[in-house]
Amino acid sequence: MLPIIFLRDDIYELIRDPDKNKWLDFRIDITWDEEKSKRLIAFRILRAIDSNCTTILPFQQAWQAVLGHAIALRGGKNHTKQINSFDYIARSTLLRPRDFVSYLKSCAEEALAQGGRLTPPIVRKVDRAFSRYLRDEFIDELFTVLPDISKIFDVFSQIHKLNFTEKEFEDAYMLQVQNGDIKETNITFVMRVLYHFSVLGNNPEPERFVFRYQNRESQLSLRERLVVHRGLFKSLQIR
Repeated sequence: MLPIIFLRDDIYELIRDPDKNKWLDFRIDITWDEEKSKRLIAFRILRAIDSNCTTILPFQQAWQAVLGHAIALRGGKNHTKQINSFDYIARSTLLRPRDFVSYLKSCAEEALAQGGRLTPPIVRKVDRAFSRYLRDEFIDELFTVLPDISKIFDVFSQIHKLNFTEKEFEDAYMLQVQNGDIKETNITFVMRVLYHFSVLGNNPEPERFVFRYQNRESQLSLRERLVVHRGLFKSLQIR
């Protein structure tokens, strides 16, 4: 038997070894996209319904067993855009299975508390609780790299906008530094770390957002507007 080592990509990138390129023959990158997540979600739903189930149903059929046939949620600017329940949930996640499991678990708990089935109001209500979960996840992941991450999140709350310029972030950040709440003064380093973990993304044009969890090869551009991940909006009081 050979050991298998699981490493976060940010830790892997810190490793320096003259033969590191040779590791590519043995390295497997674990990435998640919408289709992979849908397949796993379908499997989890079916096993939750019947632990002895051996048939794998299409995602849409499994999803309808949980959220019904015609659920649509209002989203987008001014709440005028119709969006289906999966897309509504997915946009708050990093497309990781544990994100969907956490969201659906909270939905199920709320539905049981109300004594009924999952409904659009429940899915919208849980969005706030999930936002707190995602913030806590980021804090746990980033604490060793950015010890002041909780205070750094307060910077976004002060900016109070979903997208902003580098200058707006720098001004709000340095105010926290001057107040003694944040010790790290290398703002570019902070932004690059936040981008690496997909807390921050780029907003190169209206309605187009670039996050690293969607494109692992993307790099932070300080010439473009910055945007906070939508899943953090509620916990950071961003509109």
